Amino acid sequence: MNQRYYEGLVADWPATIAGSRTGRELVAYLASHDSGAPLSTYVGAPTIAGRFFYREDMNGFNFDRGTAPFRAVADMLLGDLATGAGPAIYSGAASAVEHFPTFAADNPMPLLDPTAIPRLWIGNAVTVSTHYDTADNIACVAAGHRHFTLFPPHRSPTCMSGPWKTRFPVNPSAWSTRWRLT
Repeated sequence: MNQRYYEGLVADWPATIAGSRTGRELVAYLASHDSGAPLSTYVGAPTIAGRFFYREDMNGFNFDRGTAPFRAVADMLLGDLATGAGPAIYSGAASAVEHFPTFAADNPMPLLDPTAIPRLWIGNAVTVSTHYDTADNIACVAAGHRHFTLFPPHRSPTCMSGPWKTRFPVNPSAWSTRWRLT
């Protein structure tokens, strides 16, 4: 496992600059790049305190999943900023090419080949349970904070993320759409 930390690597990104000002400014910036394609989105009640996990009986999840356009996700996030008591919201692994097609040109990643497809994770204060990413990652935080717990690859067999019959899907395309906001 090859881990590196580059403080300030994306400090000059327009997305980072907008995010350092206000949440509304970041939303406006992202909206200027939005294609309108629906995002795969998790929404959990305020009672889960941002922790996406399994229900107490372990027979399903404590959140709903579905699709929503960025504007609907942004409206939920901005509402949460205003009240401080909104739902847990998470839209992850959104292909910049599909969802924010001009984002990569505006926010280049100097450590990657320019043909690499960046992905965006958008949400409020949430915790995502142990999972396995099938692709290598460079996590760049343009606004807010992210914390990671990394396990060495040889520990994967002992890092069970939940009950066998109701596991978090590894591939987001395998998630079934349960709702759609328009």
